[in-house]
Amino acid sequence: MQFFILLVGVMVFVSFQFNEPPIIFNTSATNIETQKHPELVKLEEEYKVVFEEKKTALMNWGDTKSSDFAEIKELQQKQDELRTDYKSAMLSIDPDYVQKDSDYIFLTFVLRFLPHGLIGLLLAVIFSAAMSSTAGELNALASTTTIDYYKKFFSKGTEDEKKDLRVSRILTVCWGFMAIIIALTAGLFENLIQLVNILGSLFYGTILGVFLLAFFFKNIQANAAFTAGIIGQIFVLIMHLGTVMGYFELSYLLYNIIGSAVVVLSAIFLQFTIFKLKTS
Repeated sequence: MQFFILLVGVMVFVSFQFNEPPIIFNTSATNIETQKHPELVKLEEEYKVVFEEKKTALMNWGDTKSSDFAEIKELQQKQDELRTDYKSAMLSIDPDYVQKDSDYIFLTFVLRFLPHGLIGLLLAVIFSAAMSSTAGELNALASTTTIDYYKKFFSKGTEDEKKDLRVSRILTVCWGFMAIIIALTAGLFENLIQLVNILGSLFYGTILGVFLLAFFFKNIQANAAFTAGIIGQIFVLIMHLGTVMGYFELSYLLYNIIGSAVVVLSAIFLQFTIFKLKTS
């Protein structure tokens, strides 16, 4: 699923290399009439010229007479600078203008390039997938909390199915409120798609490592796998903290590979050293 999400992002990026993207994506954020402001019109014209130059360079890239990649990168940087200048000019005209528009890139692509029937189908798929996954997640969280925590620590030795059902429903509501709070907080970040992928990458590597152990390493026992999972998760969190603090640069997409590798290697090491000694 994450692969296809990232693939769609790559395809949108490639499409906007050959189809001119708007200088701002969230056009509904302001009521400014750009034709009444010469500085905005000038920036739009420069933006179109730079885009056409970059498009020509990309179309000719690979030919013997084509420009090198450095020129294409320079044109892209100039295009980004013009977009930043345009947003600053918009803000000087309208103090209430919201410059953040990264979440509108995919929506702009959908509205501009997809046929109307496919847009409706895409929206239906998005809403149905969101409702389905949300319902499944809430039920899974409530069931896990009820069985692994409530019945284990607060309802030992008692078998009251009606009470367990009531507790499960209450926990479903609590997890629903928690999801709403997280969703409202996520809106404060710059890019929601990137935020979702970062949060997922923090945990996907550890989960993948545990699954790899279960499928391909039959000799690894539960204690070694569990301990390795904790080690892998702590390692990924430390790497992310180091990246955020600026100690080193590391793409969050690599957390999946590194986390799973740490889990597998740690489990093998623990199984044939510490836990082997305990079992023997």
